[in-house]
Amino acid sequence: MNPNDRIGKAVSDLKPEEGIVALIVGHPGSGKTSAIASFASEEEPMYVFDCDHRIKGMLACEDWIGDSIKHIDYDQYDVRDGFKEVEAQFNVFYDQYTSRKLKYKSFLVESVGSLSRMFLMDSLALKGAKPGMDLSKLKVTKGLNIVGNIAIPSPDDYKYGSNALHVLFYNFFMAFPKCNIFLSGWTTDRWGKDPNNPNPYANDILLPGKKLLATNNIASELPGYFDEIWEFEKEETGSKSNPVAFKCRFTSKLAKTCIKELNKKGEIDFTGKNFKSVFQESIKTSRAATVGERV
Repeated sequence: MNPNDRIGKAVSDLKPEEGIVALIVGHPGSGKTSAIASFASEEEPMYVFDCDHRIKGMLACEDWIGDSIKHIDYDQYDVRDGFKEVEAQFNVFYDQYTSRKLKYKSFLVESVGSLSRMFLMDSLALKGAKPGMDLSKLKVTKGLNIVGNIAIPSPDDYKYGSNALHVLFYNFFMAFPKCNIFLSGWTTDRWGKDPNNPNPYANDILLPGKKLLATNNIASELPGYFDEIWEFEKEETGSKSNPVAFKCRFTSKLAKTCIKELNKKGEIDFTGKNFKSVFQESIKTSRAATVGERV
């Protein structure tokens, strides 16, 4: 086939390590936030949407990320206010991006759980249940399930959240193709019935892999939006000098990547190291080895 006869673009020309849009997952304390913070630099600063109010966690790993800490800006957002302030800031950045005035190269949104709660707050507010109000004074309660002075989310509220995340991904995450955008999410262990035990009354057991800590519809749908899902984990080593190791997996029941060098490597150990440096070196080393094999 003559290259000049192409109708579309060549897949082989894609560079997945540029303009990364990734879901980063792991247990609390697994190093994911500090690892992503290492992508910040003087030339490529970072902005953090701190919806979890846990930005201080980056300070504990300043020795790992070095000067990156100096090039990270953030704002904190209150879950009770819903998504409107986050949306407004994204729109400000989009206007700056389209006019080529955006200073940030990377964005970190903390986290799936907080965004989910924001969307629930928005859905309930549309029905008249706003934070801090006395729900007993509501004249119209259609669509609300009120227990005491608490509005219990219903299936349609969760559906609203699922649709809102879809809009967030395509209207905002995909609107900055030359920037890195990271969305963090907590994971939890998977428990369920032993597939090899026919007894239906047997106790649940710990199953392989992890699951995203979110409502069922979001936990099942969200991974499908991302080409990059990086799973962070802190492991006990048994060593007194280095009792824990921090690793990032690119291939697992939950993790995946379209960066072939990382897919081949499977995982990287960044214990006490700058994650971005290890990340880039892993790609570089793998490519050099591949060229050597071809030669």
